[in-house]
Amino acid sequence: MIRSRVKKLVVKVSLQIIPFLLLVGCLTPITIETDKVGGSIVISGQVSSLNDRNIVQIGTASQDARLPFPLSGAMVQLFDGMGNDFYYSESLPGIYKLENFSGVPGVPYSLRVTLPDGTIYESDPEKMPEAVGTINTSFVVANEAYIDGEGTPSNQDFISIYHSSNLIELPAKSYLRWSVEETFIISPTDYPDISGSIPPPCFITETIDPQRIVLFDKTISSGTSIQNQFLGRRIIDYSFLEKHYFSSYQTALTANAYEYWRKINILANQVGSIFDTPPARIEGNIKNIKNYSEEVLGYFQAVNENVDRIVIFPSMLEVPLEFQKCDFTGNFNPLDYPTRCYDCLRVRNSTYDRPVWF
Repeated sequence: MIRSRVKKLVVKVSLQIIPFLLLVGCLTPITIETDKVGGSIVISGQVSSLNDRNIVQIGTASQDARLPFPLSGAMVQLFDGMGNDFYYSESLPGIYKLENFSGVPGVPYSLRVTLPDGTIYESDPEKMPEAVGTINTSFVVANEAYIDGEGTPSNQDFISIYHSSNLIELPAKSYLRWSVEETFIISPTDYPDISGSIPPPCFITETIDPQRIVLFDKTISSGTSIQNQFLGRRIIDYSFLEKHYFSSYQTALTANAYEYWRKINILANQVGSIFDTPPARIEGNIKNIKNYSEEVLGYFQAVNENVDRIVIFPSMLEVPLEFQKCDFTGNFNPLDYPTRCYDCLRVRNSTYDRPVWF
């Protein structure tokens, strides 16, 4: 009976958070158990000091699926507290980006979203933190135990990502979050043709270990550095047949954003034991300007970020890559090749747009 009450309380809390959480940049969801809930507006995103990290997701929560339905056609404005405004543009359904814009540390920012029906949502202003510190990334390759989605155990080759950070320049009241994105390339099979055209490659970006939310509160730590902290791991598969990047982000948050992610972390990793303490109600910072009682899921944050990238080539892994390549074998039948080899856009989060740093 006690366990049932606790479970109901955890579910009730989970209804108040985003079914997709923006681990900013890759748009990969954190899996959190939810009951049936639909219709709530979901707005989540950020303005960053890095010019390729300004992303906002907008959707409506569905009744059954964990991911909200993307909401297109919104007008998304950023205000900088000094009378200037900037517009995010829709790059994919429900995904809005502000290109070639770098937020300025110390400046307050807020978001306004106007839906196609005229409903307006605004976020509370957040002042971008002044300092973020430096980060250095490393990796380790090891064969580790693994249990797949069907519960079958095996040993798999993994690459694990670690970071070391210098925090000495941060003020006493500093809050950090770390995350890792991977970006890899797929070069499709170049079937010979009369024009001699070469199919364009695809670039895929994902967040690794999205359930892992790594946070730091300097107000409760006297340390000036972090050494070899684990950020996540990734099975070594076909994506390592060509050049493969890992981008480690060190993100300075406001105190309110830190508290939001701290509660999300508790909920994302809630195991359901009767001894667990359910988190408090997870409130975002976005409101319907004409109806403050409407529950809006999500958070808009102003963040100062630093990034460190490492590139992995197949020869660096020192493990066998026994995966079918997309090299032309003399057979023109696409069915003899993996789907990625003749239509790389079918890979999730795939695009022809090459990152400027790739």
